[in-house]
Amino acid sequence: MSVSAIVNQINAVADGYSVNAHGSRDKLLSLCSSLVATLKTPSQTIQRIGWAEESRLAAAAVGF
Repeated sequence: MSVSAIVNQINAVADGYSVNAHGSRDKLLSLCSSLVATLKTPSQTIQRIGWAEESRLAAAAVGF
């Protein structure tokens, strides 16, 4: 999904969030995570896994 498509969806859901629409908060969190994942480079993702998520790195090491 493209960045502009995700941003458009965020804008649409944000309108619902402003009036406390059911499920809008969770949907916004999910869309924001998707936006961050789309914007990150592969090396940034690897850095995050290695430095910020040690447990995931340990699980990957055990899996190999």
